Amino acid sequence: MVTQVKKVCWDSRRLWLDALTLGKRKKERGGDVAFPDMIYDRTLADVEAGNAKGFYNIADLNRVGQAVAWLGTAFNQYCYPVVVTPKVDWLMTDFPNQSDMAVYLANITALITAYYVPVEIPSLPSGMAGLDYEKANAIEKILADLKKLFDNMLVAFFYSGVFYAGEELVL
Repeated sequence: MVTQVKKVCWDSRRLWLDALTLGKRKKERGGDVAFPDMIYDRTLADVEAGNAKGFYNIADLNRVGQAVAWLGTAFNQYCYPVVVTPKVDWLMTDFPNQSDMAVYLANITALITAYYVPVEIPSLPSGMAGLDYEKANAIEKILADLKKLFDNMLVAFFYSGVFYAGEELVL
């Protein structure tokens, strides 16, 4: 799946109206995937207990892929151009290779580069070899933080006055 770069930016009033109706329009269109719940609270106890959070598997790869796809589409729609190629259909029979994982991390790097990211976010692992629960948490925390920043931007459209800017001006 490739998220295309959108070339045209809309005016702020249109952006704000889109932000208000984003959830409703997604339901009406159908087929759009909601942003997945990211898991970034894994602990050493999860690893030692061998529970679902203690392993990194296809569910995690697909969840991160879906989050990357969602953010790529959203960023492009709101004039933060980014090209990502997330894989969202990992199967139990798939064996991710080094090239797959390089693209996996490059997609997240592309999102970070395309958007504002505060200093306090965790560092993205340089590779997937030797992935531990802290690095897995970092990957998903970065995506959750990007989503939170994006949501805050949408809410800020109204509060910044862009919706009413120039409304009473008579030319």
